[in-house]
Amino acid sequence: MRRQKKGQSLIEFVLATTVVIPIVMLSIDSFLILYGMQLNQAICRDAARAAAGGDPRLVLARASQIVSQASANGQGTFSLSLVAAGTTITRSQLEAVRPYGGQISGVVDVTTAVEVKPILLGWFLGGQKCLHITATEKVPSTYSLPNVLEKLSSARDCSIRFLSNYT
Repeated sequence: MRRQKKGQSLIEFVLATTVVIPIVMLSIDSFLILYGMQLNQAICRDAARAAAGGDPRLVLARASQIVSQASANGQGTFSLSLVAAGTTITRSQLEAVRPYGGQISGVVDVTTAVEVKPILLGWFLGGQKCLHITATEKVPSTYSLPNVLEKLSSARDCSIRFLSNYT
């Protein structure tokens, strides 16, 4: 009689672990996916904020710098990349206010992507090993262009005063 109890316990243990282990693995995969989504959204937001500050012609450079810094610190289960970065401020708007200076307002748009490599969900997704998740952030941007003519006229006045003192 005692022998049957030991065998019954072993069978119950095996049956329970075949149910519990996949549930634990799926919960770990779900956590990785949620963390990847949160990480992607945070990096996209930081890249958009960094890209919105400064010269609108350098939006792509500033956004890619933030994403590459985050990728260098990343883990093996995530792969971050910059998809696109742009602004609504055009070159013609910059050229129009260049001589007199002023403010130009627009919107900076940054899109990033992350590849999440889940442990168990890849098998359930038909052999797909990575999930691709994208995030897009739009941040208002105002660029203040300095008054170039005022600097030129004040520099010219100083040189004229300097020369008039020695003549």
